[in-house]
Formats: sequence, C-alpha cells, structure tokens
Amino acid sequence: MLRTSELDYHLPESAIATLPAEPRDSARLLVVGRSASPPQHRTVRELPSLLRSGDLLVMNTTRVLPARFRGVREDTGGRVDGLYLRTAAGEDAAPHERRWIVLLRGKRLRDGVVLDLASASLRLLRRSGEENGAWVVAVSPESESDDATLGRIGL
Repeated sequence: MLRTSELDYHLPESAIATLPAEPRDSARLLVVGRSASPPQHRTVRELPSLLRSGDLLVMNTTRVLPARFRGVREDTGGRVDGLYLRTAAGEDAAPHERRWIVLLRGKRLRDGVVLDLASASLRLLRRSGEENGAWVVAVSPESESDDATLGRIGL
C-alpha cells in the first residue's frame, strides 16, 4: 500500500504559478506527439500552428479546490496539517452536522481532539479505514457549504 509520506517532495516556491502568464499567450505548453519523438516545450501562442483539421481541442475549465489546511490543536497548541478528501456521507451524522473525511498529520491525534482553523473547527470523531492517516471529523460552522468553508480555510 502506498503511504502518504511517499508523496512528499520538495517543490520550490519559484516553481509554483500563482499568477497567470503575461501576456497570456506566452504561457508554456508541453506538446506530446503520438510518435516516439520527445516532448516539445512550446507556448500557447504557437497552438494554432500545431493543430490540424479534424483535431479535437479539450479545454479544462475546472477550479482547483483549496483542500489543504493548517490547524492548531485546542488542547496543546500543536500544529496539524490536513487535506480534505471528501464529504462523509452516511457516517451517522446528527441532523445538520457536517462530516468530512480528511488526511491529518500531527502528533498524538485521538478521538475528541478539536482543531482550530481560525474561522472554522474540526472535531476528530474516529479514524477512517480508508487509508493511513484518514479521519472522520465533524465540521463547524454547520450552516455553510463545504466549498465556502474550504474557500476560507484552504491553502
């Protein structure tokens, strides 16, 4: 089984795009052909010359979910890093209680620990059997959507 720690790697801040390329058509484009030729590094500006009649161009317009978060344990003040995986549907939630499945990295986590996320909180209910480090948590505030909460706490 793959451990989540095996997915950790160093990514320098300089390699993370935080703003769109200016001008927009100067954005980098990786061109991979069907033949054994090596991939080519091009720009979006060159895209029209790369397309042929009958080619299909698929545009990805999805948003990136800000699923990573950092919290502080209310009992010890220790830092906990987390990753939202999904809403925990059918996990014996009380009416109006929101539950998530999250991956957590912190010391001595146990049922009942509360994580303060500045404008939200998570109460650890139990370990999830889905994968190592996964927890079922109760989410507060209960009156907003998951997207709204993640929009405020997510990194």
